[in-house]
Amino acid sequence: MFREFLTPSTIEEAVKLRNSIDSSMYLAGGTEINSIVWPCRSKISANTAIYLDKLPLKNVKVEKTKIEIGASVTIQELVENKSLPPMLLAAVRLFANRNVRTMGTIGGNIGGNRACSNIAPALLALNTSIMLAGKNSKEKITLEQYFSNHDSEKLILSIEIPSGWQKRRWAVRKHTRTANDVSLVSAAVSFSGTEAKIEEPIIAVNGVVPHATRLYELEKKLDGQSLPSREAIDEEVKKLVNPESDLRGSSEFKKHLSAVLVSDALHEAAHRVVCR
Repeated sequence: MFREFLTPSTIEEAVKLRNSIDSSMYLAGGTEINSIVWPCRSKISANTAIYLDKLPLKNVKVEKTKIEIGASVTIQELVENKSLPPMLLAAVRLFANRNVRTMGTIGGNIGGNRACSNIAPALLALNTSIMLAGKNSKEKITLEQYFSNHDSEKLILSIEIPSGWQKRRWAVRKHTRTANDVSLVSAAVSFSGTEAKIEEPIIAVNGVVPHATRLYELEKKLDGQSLPSREAIDEEVKKLVNPESDLRGSSEFKKHLSAVLVSDALHEAAHRVVCR
């Protein structure tokens, strides 16, 4: 429970507060903090909330070489923005329900670094990078680097999607127990080329490890090859993931789900029409 609620007016002030107050955390939409659905509930205990509403992090900039999305842009605002990559639009439309999408932000979803985020795999498949503000400087790193080395003291400023997605085939998948439930397992794939010759594939999953990750070994096997059968893909995926059993599903069930979702996504992507 928060005992102090601070509202900085600049990015520098927000970062300074976070680094000077031990029991503090950044607060945007609040949906991650208020979530009570295990295993996505926040395990962070903080006395001080640093509210980000006044910071200039709510813009979406579409340029020839990239798309930049501010961290405080809500998920629903992304749903309604037709200038974004169709792959991202498909992922955010699958996210929870409108009530949660209206409050939750893209930065908060990334910063939560949860296994139940179905948006994270799509962002990985789009080669997304992330801009951070730390105590002494700003830096841009890949989204995968952020997921692997999560630092909650750094403030997410924006995400950046490079151009090139227009010529890639893609598909997203997620499995939930109910329509409003969080994702149990999710997947996203993208690649250049055709079904006869897959090029530069990216295959990302979530729900099988603590955070979204890419299946690099499978990517290497598929690069330059024709699309394998669903059964062959299933077998390869099962070799690469080792999810933990919990109240929402056994390890074997999640392994089966991840294999089915990846193979379905790859076969759907192979038949998608792309710009040339």
